Amino acid sequence: MTGERLAELKALASAASPGPWTFFGPAPHSGFCCVLPVGTGRYVATVTNGSRETVGNAAFIATARQAVPELIAEVERLRALFRERES
Repeated sequence: MTGERLAELKALASAASPGPWTFFGPAPHSGFCCVLPVGTGRYVATVTNGSRETVGNAAFIATARQAVPELIAEVERLRALFRERES
């Protein structure tokens, strides 16, 4: 992953609503799942694709809110460690 791509992902994560996020659904009448920051009651996404994957997609979106910043931090930590050992 390039430094440019890492910076792009970092900017996207910073611009999103704070986490953690959760999801609920699917709603019985519509099949939609809703993704929202914990404790806010404000949806950040409504997910549906008319299949069993709707729940999986909503879970992935909600989990990614915390996972992406954690993964970025780990990449940065490992790169710093690598640079340190190269010196």
